[in-house]
Amino acid sequence: RTSSLCLLLLLLLLTSLALAATATATATATTTSVSYVSPSRPRRPSRFLPKRRRFSSYLTPTTAFPAIPCLTYLLQTLNPSLTLSLALPIPLRSSSPLRLLTCSLAHANLPHLLVNTYSMASILPPLAPTLPRADLARLWLCSSLTASMATLGMRRTQAVSLGSSGVVCGMVGCYLGYVDKNSPHLNRRSVSAFKSSVFRSASVLFLTGFLAPVDNYAHLGGFAGGYAFGRVRCRDIGGERRERIERARETL
Repeated sequence: RTSSLCLLLLLLLLTSLALAATATATATATTTSVSYVSPSRPRRPSRFLPKRRRFSSYLTPTTAFPAIPCLTYLLQTLNPSLTLSLALPIPLRSSSPLRLLTCSLAHANLPHLLVNTYSMASILPPLAPTLPRADLARLWLCSSLTASMATLGMRRTQAVSLGSSGVVCGMVGCYLGYVDKNSPHLNRRSVSAFKSSVFRSASVLFLTGFLAPVDNYAHLGGFAGGYAFGRVRCRDIGGERRERIERARETL
């Protein structure tokens, strides 16, 4: 056994030496073939190498806003009593008015969270260029408030409302308000296709709300609040064009 072990170690040593020799030979060959560059002029980095990105460049609305409910759900799993303290009780009674806003952060379970965050990440890329980031945060607060007020005003049974689906419907309504606001300056086919897709998805959502325990009143309230917010705060393409024309006339 000792002789076989010695032979095995010897073979391993020989193979490692051979590999090291070939590596040094290839390294020397490549260094001699490369043309000489003076040390005073450093070599430029290759255009094909990926550039280093700052961490702040990853914090876009598409990633930051869906991450808020995910972090809240992580806190819910660590502290289960946090769910009831964030949810909106119906009726509100002596609870804090902040529940009107905090209920959009909490979720009942993991599928509930995944559906809402996926929907939010789908609507945010076309919506983000139409609003500043501060207005996106205000849109979240506005749609959450209108969704909670609609639930409190129209729901008669005692229940608990939570989830960011009202905020998602508010984002869809905000984008629809942007499309209606700028419809003369947009492509007619794209506008009609977007409106039909919104109508189909909203009808499916409301129909499934009668079968599953879904708060349709919160969806309606969030959609209405987001639509009003979009009509007021979204970009006005026609107004921007008129301002450009006036500036060009002033320069002439």
